[in-house]
Amino acid sequence: MALEIVRTKNGLVKGVVSEDHSRTVFRKIPYAKAPVGGMRFREAEMADAWDGVYDSTSWAPAEFQNLCAVPPYIKDFYFGPWPALSEDCLYLSVSTGASSEEERRPVYVWFHGGGLSTGFYFEPEFDPEVLTRKGIVVVSVGQRLNVFGYLALPQLRDENGRCGNYGFTDQLMALRWIRDNIAAFGGDPDNITIGGQSGGSLKVCMMAGSPAGKGLFRRVIAHSGLKWQQHFKTLEDAEEEGKAYLEACGIDPEISAEELRALPPTSFLLNVQARVPGEMICDGYYIPHPVLKDCLTEYAKGTDFICGTCLGEADPFAGTAFSGAEEKTFGKDAFYALYREILGPLYEKYDFEKLVTVTDKDAYRTARVLATKGLAKRGRVNFSRNLMAARLFGSHMKKIDPSFRNYVFLFSHFLPIREEDQGGPYDPEKIMAYHSSDLFYAFGSLREDLPPTRPWKDTDYALAEQMTDAFSSFMKDGDPGWPSSEDGSYAEFGDELIVRSGFTGPVDALLREFVSEEYEI
Repeated sequence: MALEIVRTKNGLVKGVVSEDHSRTVFRKIPYAKAPVGGMRFREAEMADAWDGVYDSTSWAPAEFQNLCAVPPYIKDFYFGPWPALSEDCLYLSVSTGASSEEERRPVYVWFHGGGLSTGFYFEPEFDPEVLTRKGIVVVSVGQRLNVFGYLALPQLRDENGRCGNYGFTDQLMALRWIRDNIAAFGGDPDNITIGGQSGGSLKVCMMAGSPAGKGLFRRVIAHSGLKWQQHFKTLEDAEEEGKAYLEACGIDPEISAEELRALPPTSFLLNVQARVPGEMICDGYYIPHPVLKDCLTEYAKGTDFICGTCLGEADPFAGTAFSGAEEKTFGKDAFYALYREILGPLYEKYDFEKLVTVTDKDAYRTARVLATKGLAKRGRVNFSRNLMAARLFGSHMKKIDPSFRNYVFLFSHFLPIREEDQGGPYDPEKIMAYHSSDLFYAFGSLREDLPPTRPWKDTDYALAEQMTDAFSSFMKDGDPGWPSSEDGSYAEFGDELIVRSGFTGPVDALLREFVSEEYEI
């Protein structure tokens, strides 16, 4: 029988038991004090104890944010009613199939994407049911976002010498709560994997690179992608941006901390044209170095990684004269002009026009494939949505820690087409394996009519089975079933799982040399 009421160190919690009594979901458990009133813009503090049984049968509000969704996300992820929003958002969910706290199942802690500005912890694409049925205790964490999680100001720094990384302290507090309480749900506090996608990937990569994260988990799964080239603002620069943002919202940048905490939360998101604070800050404490690579080099030893990217989500035109190129106008001549600009001397060295042959018809698609594999300038996203950079991470860390293991994947499967998207801008042949589309398969969350009108096929269900098998295996013992990446190997989840072994051929040689130079690896 599934657990229905569990005793945590804060008190009893009651969850929702499935119809077949095989699992329980505790949807809303407070892990930290509500960051409201005097706790706004302060580091997270452990939740207080409560009397009686805490009702965890409903979801918490989503983090306060500017709600925004565009196709294909509005159909695939945000098709239901938007949840309520609140600053009172420091809750997590636990999905467990354990019937006893003695079971000690592996634990997977999920941090959602949306940059560090949007999203919520119970989005449908990361439904935990399949992983739970495969023996994993799945936890999903809400934390402060955007201005509420990352506003830096001198008057806030004056209080303890730090400011701005409140959302990051939420993550750390959640992991401490999980370490101290997950055994009561049948989880193993000594076998915790943390995972995230896009902005969530940055969250988990930074926890692996922070001294404050040591001892709280064993493994990391980073979707879209490995953030090891991420640069962080200095505290001083973040404070200047914070003052400018307040001014854009019509708030006096010299306002006192007490007055700032008394304002209604809507005051901080009035000017959506201004860039909302939503970035981690190199504060020398939680984030010790201005580049994540240096943080990981120092602190990620002994941590196993899976990292991957989706085919087509990189930007082949970033940082070039071709920025904004469109498929209909981008032909063979433009393709070779683009790569002559990107590659410089490597263009002739590798005889690029013979190495990669294209026609006017396939030039645009080929550029997007090459960008995903690593052949693109940095831009805003390419440093992380970059297969070769992820492959090289393993050999980089292996030099520092001989026991280090890094497993890389490429998700190249296109979601089945909706009838109304045929030939349009959201036809899978055009958007390819779009950013975040791998999550349906990594969680096995695809269902008939969920999301609406997405016509899943047998190949989709089979691929989801392979992917959840591999990821749950990694959560259990650190081995997903394909070779680690120090020799360049990776797994490709296309219409089926294919293992690509080693660095092979002249295209790989070009990718390896270009990425090593462009991304300073």
